[in-house]
Amino acid sequence: MSLKAFHIVFIVSAVLMDLAFGILSFKNYIAESSPMYLVLGLLSFVFGIALIGYGVWFFQELKKLK
Repeated sequence: MSLKAFHIVFIVSAVLMDLAFGILSFKNYIAESSPMYLVLGLLSFVFGIALIGYGVWFFQELKKLK
């Protein structure tokens, strides 16, 4: 597996895990009403969106290299 392919797999898996953690945090917030779960959920979604932006940027850079 090339470094580019590994990077793509790593970005996709990081986005999926980040969004899954955000969903889990929101479920815990609904169940326990602890503000920490709300903060963790929001931060997780912010980082997930940032990773999606980074992934788009990375794909565009890969197209320039080919």
